[in-house]
Amino acid sequence: MQIIKEFNIDKVICDIDVRYYVDCSFSKDNGETWEDDFEDDDVSDEYVKSQLPCMKEVTYKKYGIWSKTETIMTRTDWCPVIDVNEGKVLDWPEGFILKTHFKACDQGIYVYSNYDETEQIVSTDCDEYYVPYWFNMENGCGDYLIMTINGDGTIQDWDKLKRNFFDYTESYLNPEKVKSHINIEEYVS
Repeated sequence: MQIIKEFNIDKVICDIDVRYYVDCSFSKDNGETWEDDFEDDDVSDEYVKSQLPCMKEVTYKKYGIWSKTETIMTRTDWCPVIDVNEGKVLDWPEGFILKTHFKACDQGIYVYSNYDETEQIVSTDCDEYYVPYWFNMENGCGDYLIMTINGDGTIQDWDKLKRNFFDYTESYLNPEKVKSHINIEEYVS
């Protein structure tokens, strides 16, 4: 992958491995009725996962560091694509409101891209956390994703998050400083 030293980041393509989906609430009708207070069990977790937008089945290779083995694995991740300029999740269903308090399982993959995706930085580095700090409205301690997505796809309080985003990209996505780059072809088949 060619690392581009300077370009405008217009969107972030996220692939987040959420451990518990039940820690959220959502409305499919712009807030008239809500689903929340889910049981903390696999059945409820699967139900919530089946209701959420931006879910994607992802296939990846897992490398055993010590065993030197390679395993092909599949999981369903939450994969929103965020328009940085608008503060909006692209292709968000009209009227769906989501309040997250997701516990991230592992470091996600974040593709910082221009609009046509010809220039990108692919990073799993979140300053040694699972979730980059710009992505949280509240202090998620680095492994919780806490935010609200409104019924039109806009991210609530985006102005604050956008300031954090630009600070983060300047500090951590300078290609001279990024700690880990991955080749996306090795992650997605």
